[in-house]
Amino acid sequence: MGWCRAIPGRWMNRLAGSPPLTPEERDEVPVIEIGGKEIVARNLRPSMAYKAMLAERVPTAQTRWARDGLDFGSDWCQVYSLPFKVTESTKLQSLQFRILHRYFPTRRFLCIRKVIDDPFCENCGEIETITHLFISCSEVQTFWHDLIEAIQRRTDSVIQATERDVIFGNIEQPAIINLVFLVAKQFIVNNRHQDCASSLNAFRQSLLRMFELEKAVATKRGKYDRFRKKWALFMCGNTMQL
Repeated sequence: MGWCRAIPGRWMNRLAGSPPLTPEERDEVPVIEIGGKEIVARNLRPSMAYKAMLAERVPTAQTRWARDGLDFGSDWCQVYSLPFKVTESTKLQSLQFRILHRYFPTRRFLCIRKVIDDPFCENCGEIETITHLFISCSEVQTFWHDLIEAIQRRTDSVIQATERDVIFGNIEQPAIINLVFLVAKQFIVNNRHQDCASSLNAFRQSLLRMFELEKAVATKRGKYDRFRKKWALFMCGNTMQL
């Protein structure tokens, strides 16, 4: 029967080698323990087993980040959820998802898959990895330096912009700073595709567009006060300044 073929082979082998059930055992209601909870077998859903398996599995990308010295231990769940807390932009959420799972098309990524012939950055000649593209390349280092200085002048506070903060975000920093970093990473990607240098003046326009978009959405939903609170560090009247 078709459903028998869906049972994994190792399960079939264990069943084949198990003793037959006694009459008392046949009358028992089968219970399965998942995630520390006992669930009656007839109430079991595939999604329950799937979630339990996912909880025990460490993503491959997470292991590779740890090998690179970028590990968050028990805080990984907060790292994964951070982009969804700071923005509703699916474009930015998707960008961060690809970065976290190391599935972003850098030149090294494309070269390994034989899409292009070499993995070297077209700006500086170094191997283009995720960290190189977004923070280590000499071109973007200047951009990040100017951006952090501008943020600190505007907010009169010290902003962390280490490799970890730029690549993963910082759960200790205000949501708006993490949003600015997300917009900055998308800005770097767009400029790379257009073969343009990343400059602070041009970035201000990208951030202003995000500001106006979020303001329009918040106004329509009647949540303008929440919007003002989120953007308070950069608000000047009804507009944004950086």
